[in-house]
Amino acid sequence: MPSLNPDGLAAAMEAAMPQAWQDVKNTPFAGGDPNDRKPLFLAISRAVLKYLHDNQSGLIKTIGFECRRRRHASRQYRNQRYAGYYRRLKGAVDSHG
Repeated sequence: MPSLNPDGLAAAMEAAMPQAWQDVKNTPFAGGDPNDRKPLFLAISRAVLKYLHDNQSGLIKTIGFECRRRRHASRQYRNQRYAGYYRRLKGAVDSHG
């Protein structure tokens, strides 16, 4: 899993921008200077990571996923699976304020 940090999330948004533009506008993405979009993507990234960090106790109860072998995982397995994710998230938010 990639590192959970605002810069990485902003870079992922920048990479997804051309396809999202095409999907919504039905025209090719014109491009432009990525540095013009970076503050917006970085602000969104920080807000998303902060929201997840601040609400992690409630989210861990509501996040679900499907396995190929079993349709629904048990709550115990789900909590174990996401515990590592939240430790990395907490470290990323704490280090980026």
